[in-house]
Amino acid sequence: QVMCVEHGRWAGSDLTFRSSGQVAHPDLRRAALFDGQSAVWNEVARKSQATGVQSSTGTFRRVLQDEATRARIQRYVDELDEKLPRSERLAGYAVAINGDLAVVDLFDSPKLVRKLQRKLLASYVLAGLERQPLPEGVLRAKARAISKKSVDSFMNQASSNQVYELKGKAVHGTFFAKPGGTPGK
Repeated sequence: QVMCVEHGRWAGSDLTFRSSGQVAHPDLRRAALFDGQSAVWNEVARKSQATGVQSSTGTFRRVLQDEATRARIQRYVDELDEKLPRSERLAGYAVAINGDLAVVDLFDSPKLVRKLQRKLLASYVLAGLERQPLPEGVLRAKARAISKKSVDSFMNQASSNQVYELKGKAVHGTFFAKPGGTPGK
């Protein structure tokens, strides 16, 4: 399934399709997978407003190209990338924003996770940029409370999920939090 992330696409001067080289943030992915084209355009508009980015065609690409937004994302991605374990067994990410599980991405191959790592981290950071940070003590307590059991519960109660298959084999699964809440809590 393909969705357009540029509401005024056909009014633009460049009609060439190309990859942004990025992974869409979880709310945009959820809208594309489950809510339809208008929800995708609404999420692009919401994220553009949240990041202070404007575009005459309402393109999501503009959010990703904005220098200030890219610099903010890059700082966090560099820090996260440095802190993540270098494991040959790492097969995905359970992502919490302000201590609440937001999305779980699982892959069949640690090699694929390593290949996509910085793009995935950037998508998670973009999701969290607009959230007001919690006091550090509260955040640490919430983070410590996340366990394998709470991640398993999150995945079992996720409001929606998508599994991608290649030749009949699952290669990537994404589990999303309920809008406005976190399953498994």
